[in-house]
Amino acid sequence: MNQDEVESQLSAMFDGELPSAECELLSRRIDRDENLRARWSRYALIGAAMRSEPVATARSGFAVRVSQAIDGGPTVPPRRAQPGRRLLLNTALAATLVAAVAGMSVSMLREVALRAPEIVPGAEPSQRAVSLPALAQAPAVEVRALDGADSGRAR
Repeated sequence: MNQDEVESQLSAMFDGELPSAECELLSRRIDRDENLRARWSRYALIGAAMRSEPVATARSGFAVRVSQAIDGGPTVPPRRAQPGRRLLLNTALAATLVAAVAGMSVSMLREVALRAPEIVPGAEPSQRAVSLPALAQAPAVEVRALDGADSGRAR
């Protein structure tokens, strides 16, 4: 394949006009050939400049210097949490979850208590003073208003 054909394929690939089979072969060739990879980078840079996109470039050899620094740099072992701290964090998480569930339960029970006339057949609006423990005992509970004569038991 001569230079003009490669340039034409690069241009077609960059424009999205290269068939997928040829695109795969060309991308493998770009991976192996440093000059072709540099041309591909220039095409990308030209396209970004034509679309007025912000362009950030690195100096020549930047990737090589980073790779060398990574390969030769000291390795730092990952920091592990101390056992006491881990226990504290787990306990705090568990307490938070318990508080959230309790809060949601109380909120839901209050909502049920406010809607008691809709839930309990025959209940009147004056009977909205509902004891929350009575609602939690059984699903079929008769709810009555609390007054001095009634002890507030569910029947």
